[in-house]
Amino acid sequence: MFRDKLGPYDGMLFDFYQEAPVSFWMKNTLIPLDMVFIAGDGTVRHIHANAVPLSTDTMPSEFPVRAVLEINGGSAKLLGIKRRRQGQASDLRQRQLGGDRTSQPR
Repeated sequence: MFRDKLGPYDGMLFDFYQEAPVSFWMKNTLIPLDMVFIAGDGTVRHIHANAVPLSTDTMPSEFPVRAVLEINGGSAKLLGIKRRRQGQASDLRQRQLGGDRTSQPR
C-alpha cells in the first residue's frame, strides 16, 4: 500500500461480497489505521483501532464479515463508530439508510 497519508474523510473499503472470517496486516502501510469490520447487514462487528504501521501481526475480524473499512487511526472513535452486538442497528447502516429517523423533525 505504501501510503504516507490519508485525508481526514477518506477511507478504503474492502468488500468481499460474502461473509467470511478475514485477517489484515499493516506490512506495507506507513500510517496508523482503524480497521472497521462490517457484517453483511451493516453491523460493525469489530474495530481494531490504531493498527501499528509496518507490522506483520495479523488482525482477525473475530467474526465472519462482508467488508472492512480502513480509516485514519483514531477516526472510528472521533466519528462515534462503535461495535454492535448482532441484532442492533449499526451507525454505518443507519447512515446508509439516511440517518437516525428519531432525530429528524416530524
